[in-house]
Amino acid sequence: MCYLIAMKPLLAIVLLLVTSCPSWAQEDNPELRKQFLRGVEETARNFDNLSFRAKCVRTTQLAAVSEKWKAKNAEQFAKKQKDPHRVRTRKFDVAIRGPLGLASRIRKSGNISFGVRNGVYAFALEQSPENERTTLQFVEKLGVDPAIDARVAELEGKPRNIIMASFTIGAKLLSQQIESDAFSIQRAYAVSAGDRELVRVEYEYHVDEPVQGRKYRVTNSFLVCDPAQQWALIEYGGTSYNYRDESTTVHHTVLRNRELIDGIPIAMRASTTISPYDDPGTMIETVTTIDVTDHDIPKEEFYLSFYGLPEPNFGETWFGTWGWYLIGGIACIAVGVIIKSRLSES
Repeated sequence: MCYLIAMKPLLAIVLLLVTSCPSWAQEDNPELRKQFLRGVEETARNFDNLSFRAKCVRTTQLAAVSEKWKAKNAEQFAKKQKDPHRVRTRKFDVAIRGPLGLASRIRKSGNISFGVRNGVYAFALEQSPENERTTLQFVEKLGVDPAIDARVAELEGKPRNIIMASFTIGAKLLSQQIESDAFSIQRAYAVSAGDRELVRVEYEYHVDEPVQGRKYRVTNSFLVCDPAQQWALIEYGGTSYNYRDESTTVHHTVLRNRELIDGIPIAMRASTTISPYDDPGTMIETVTTIDVTDHDIPKEEFYLSFYGLPEPNFGETWFGTWGWYLIGGIACIAVGVIIKSRLSES
């Protein structure tokens, strides 16, 4: 609880910074709406020219607990002798070259796992530095089975969206969300932050994707972006209702420290807090740091031959749609499961 009390002044400063006037006093600016939509779409067209690698570190912890949470869960954690505030840390590398994507991590065994997608096929493999052995786990040709293509795109998109946090909300790029009929702008207006002129957009987003198993709505939502920085996100938040488990959570994300790559600002740090709607005193905090290490990643790195394996000769598919669900953890970003399990205990 002390942590939460300490956080409140900081959050208040952040919110005051980007909303210097009460939101109720701001009128919708139709012209600013158009500029926002056009600017986000134009920026997204440049993403296919991006090529870089980044080291990512993501920590998740139960940063604050309410008396309500303590009363409900203290005995359970005491029996398991677990610290509810323990920090979970995940480290992984992500590389992109336009639409090509790669994610890797070092496993507990010391082996290195890779999940890669190029324009022809996707594959997963594991390398053992100890005996210099490379084991191919899966390979699948793209453009054959739409279900597999969709699943591969989703898995590769998760680590990609982490390093593209300046332009991503949730599981999708902002440019993809605004194209959907599910995205509805309520208001758009200018706000000031020091000497910067920013844009605040208030919106709702309703998602119903049976194939991906997602159905939720986001209300009371807002985002703040910087037109002078390619409409990069500064902050966003809202209230999410998940139809599957009938849970409601409040989330808030702040991004900072940007590095320009080909004129596109890349966030170096993203901090997200999530609380149950009916228990705001309990809070999960996830902090992701993104350290750009290389530029202009070679195209060869996204093909099997780069790892000492022959290029595939595709015949009948042997992997199947469900196989890609089994390797969902290759990108090492299953933080959502941790968050859900922690909050479900509240």
